[in-house]
Amino acid sequence: MFNGTSFGFVNSHLTSGSEKKIRRNQNYVSILRFLNLGDKKLNPFDITHRFTHLFWLGDLNYRIELPSTEAESIVTKIKQQQYQELLCRDQLTIEKGEGKVFLHYDEEEITFAPTYRFERDTRERYAYTKAKATGTKYNLPSWCDRVLRKSYPLVHVFCQSYGCTNDIMTSDHSPVFSTFEVGVASQFVSKHGTVYNFTRQRHRTGCATNARVSLYFTKSLLSEEDARSNCLSIFLSRSQQCVSGWDQVHELCCHPHDKVQDQVLHRIPLQLLRE
Repeated sequence: MFNGTSFGFVNSHLTSGSEKKIRRNQNYVSILRFLNLGDKKLNPFDITHRFTHLFWLGDLNYRIELPSTEAESIVTKIKQQQYQELLCRDQLTIEKGEGKVFLHYDEEEITFAPTYRFERDTRERYAYTKAKATGTKYNLPSWCDRVLRKSYPLVHVFCQSYGCTNDIMTSDHSPVFSTFEVGVASQFVSKHGTVYNFTRQRHRTGCATNARVSLYFTKSLLSEEDARSNCLSIFLSRSQQCVSGWDQVHELCCHPHDKVQDQVLHRIPLQLLRE
């Protein structure tokens, strides 16, 4: 936590094997359901909604989905840096695009070679075959090691670098790195700012209740329409996807310049520090 801006980091090693992408998807869902991090007051939400910025990294083990007979062709394309053609067959890119995993997560463009599977102590050769008692197993060169992030809407975050290093060769993976420039919330609300109060009517076990949420914006930062969109994206998506027990979000309306009252649930300062 820094000045009201929260950061979360998840490092995971998902199930290996090119044929086990469904199991990897299940690993991801299980982590969302059972990993308990961050502010305890946000426990009704999964971890993707508990932090201003959540970074998810590790050996996610998603592979290039091509037949083993294409191994030499894949290596040739890597040497020619024809990465985009291979990324079209990347399992994580496909599963994410279909909304099965890492919904609304961002990943910087990949401009580096696949980080798995190398011969140890060298980065000149991919070791894509492995002799086993049951026969030869193929591990096609793939981008197994990834860095993804998910941030609240309209916050300042910029990826400065995303790559891998070939200097560390003790593993059959090449380490991946990423650096980010991130804005943090101000401790103070501008005297010239605008308060937008949002009333959310919700139903639970047949009983309708009203809850009010106040968001603070500087006039120069957001218009009323931007404020409405921001609240919708934060709170409506949370309620629809994450809060168990709520039957539906019935109504969400905006009251600009309304006076802050006692029933305010959260006050979220979104005046960002910018260069």
